[in-house]
Amino acid sequence: MLIKNLKAVGLGTLLACAIVIISRPGLAQEDESEARRKPGPVNVARAWTGTVDDSVDGAGTLDLDFSQKQAVVGGTWQYQTGGHDVTGTVAGKATADSLSFTMKSGKPNNCNIKVTVSTLTATEMSGSYLGKTKHCQASGTFDVTKSQ
Repeated sequence: MLIKNLKAVGLGTLLACAIVIISRPGLAQEDESEARRKPGPVNVARAWTGTVDDSVDGAGTLDLDFSQKQAVVGGTWQYQTGGHDVTGTVAGKATADSLSFTMKSGKPNNCNIKVTVSTLTATEMSGSYLGKTKHCQASGTFDVTKSQ
């Protein structure tokens, strides 16, 4: 009787171990497929060109040239309107469905212009911008298209 019980326990333990071993790869596959389902940051790398409507200077152009490494966005920008031609750098962050960035200009204005993106697709972006410092009063809206 004792031998039968040991055999039964041994067989039950062996069966339980087999079930755990067989089910582990499935769990790993579910974890991998879950990671694959999570979308990465939107790809904004490349040149974007379009228009601005500045509250002070009126209509003009905006050129953005984004570089991107995963979620970190950098690059350059140029803004031309009402006799102003300003250039600078871009620093920001991209997520799966959004982009936030700041446009910074060099001397003499030293502007830090916060950009709020309200519409973002693979090829179009629009929103507003605001920069308020001692030497920089910038606000308005923009609409740009990604270059092919």
